[in-house]
Order: sequence, then C-alpha cells, then structure tokens
Amino acid sequence: MSLLKSILIILSISTLTSCASKKVQSSNEKKADIYYAHGTQKLISKDYTDALNYLKQAAKLDPSSSRTFNNLGMAYYFKKRNDLALKHLEKSLELDPKNSDARNNLASIYFEMGQLSKAKQQYELILEDLTYPHQYRTHYNLGLIFLKQNEKQKAVTFLTKATDLKKDYCAANYQLGLVYKSTFKYHKALNSFKDASKGTCTNNPEPHYQWALTLKNLHMTDHALKKFLEIQENFPESKYVSLAKREISLIKEEEMFTHQQRSKIRRQYYKANNQNNDVNIESPKF
Repeated sequence: MSLLKSILIILSISTLTSCASKKVQSSNEKKADIYYAHGTQKLISKDYTDALNYLKQAAKLDPSSSRTFNNLGMAYYFKKRNDLALKHLEKSLELDPKNSDARNNLASIYFEMGQLSKAKQQYELILEDLTYPHQYRTHYNLGLIFLKQNEKQKAVTFLTKATDLKKDYCAANYQLGLVYKSTFKYHKALNSFKDASKGTCTNNPEPHYQWALTLKNLHMTDHALKKFLEIQENFPESKYVSLAKREISLIKEEEMFTHQQRSKIRRQYYKANNQNNDVNIESPKF
C-alpha cells in the first residue's frame, strides 16, 4: 500500500481474540463465535461479500455482541454502504460505549463524509479511553481534521503527539513534513520526511521524493540530485521516476543557466577592462 493511501483514516477491525466471559456459552453463542471468526477472517482478506454473510449470521445468533456489529459495520463500509455502516457501528456503541475501535470507525466514516465536527467529537471521546492502545491514530486523525480546517498549528500539535506515541508512525511524520514545508520550515520538514522514510515506510517513494524536494529548497543541490537518482534506482515502477527525472533536468538546466550567466558577466567584465586599457591617457601636465 502506498503511503498516500495509508494517510487516509485508518479503520479498525475487531480481532479474532475471544472476548467471551467465563460463563458457559449457549449453543447459539458458540455458533455465533464461529461465524464471527470466519467473517472477520474474510474481512481481513478483503472478501467483503462472504464477510458480510458470515457476520450477519453471527449478529443474528448473538445480537448482544458489540465486536460483531463493529465488524459488520466495516463490511458494509467496504461494500460502499455508509448508511448501513453507520447504523451498525452505532449499534456496536449502544451495546458497549467503551468499544473505541467502533468509535474510531464511526468517526472515520464521518471524516470521509466531510462531517468534521461529528468526527472530532468522537475522536475526543476516544482520547478519554486511557486503555485504548491506538491513541497515536486518534491524535493523527485529529491532526488531519485541523489540517482540513486550515488550523496548522493545532494540526502540528496533534501530529507531533502521534509521533511521540509511535516514533515510526510514518503517516504522521509525512504529514508533519508537508506542513513544515508549506510554512518554509525546511530543516524541520527534512527531518520529518527522513523519519517518514524509515521502518514500514522504507519502500514508499513519497517521503523520499519530498525529502529530495526539500533538499532542493535548501539549495543542497548535490544532495538533492543524489536523492533523485536514488528514487529512480529504488522505485523504477513508480510514477516518482518520471517526477525525479523532471527535477534532475530542471536542476541541470538551472545550473547551465547559472553557468551561462556567470560566463556572460565575466565576458562583460573582461571586455570593459580591455576597453579601459585601450583608452589613451594623457600624461599629467605639471
């Protein structure tokens, strides 16, 4: 997956780990667990039609399972039915208001629908869940909302918190780099793009390309050229090869223009000096 796609709101699927209590399960509950497990596996493998069928059976057999309604909501989301996705996620939260995965998904769909105030309200509620292990995503998502609202300083605060909680969270580092670059803070942008190029994002060309552009902004031309050449070598199948080639050509044209300008200035200087040398200067009369 490209980094640009991973920058979209990250949706949460309840995992296969059993959350059944120690009480003896009924026959229906046992069957529901089996359908839930199959449906969740299909959801993870992106077989959304089968996921939907299995999870609907699980919900029918155990209508009290918040995790089932969360995953069922996600199955509808991936089937492009946001209306049904929202309905089932709200049902999941009705059954368990502390299900932060479901709340994150609800907020994420609101975000994609452009309902930023509703999304923000849900993310802020997630921040109150001190046991939620993915708060770095919550801070990241709030950062995206503030970027949408053109409140860059608040966005930086939340994006920075996301990277504090998860150092190698490349999506947040990448967004920070873009914000710093847009405000001409090139040294900070460079550090953020370098961080965004590490770990799981090493094989994503986007941060490497922005890294090279930032070097160019800093007038570190030799380093920028080297980085653009690395992009051509390391990402031969990506669109960034043609973009890197274009930047290399522009740098070389600029260097050639600068060289020609310097040569022209030198020629004018030498010509003026030679003309001065040819002037007959009368001897002073004492």
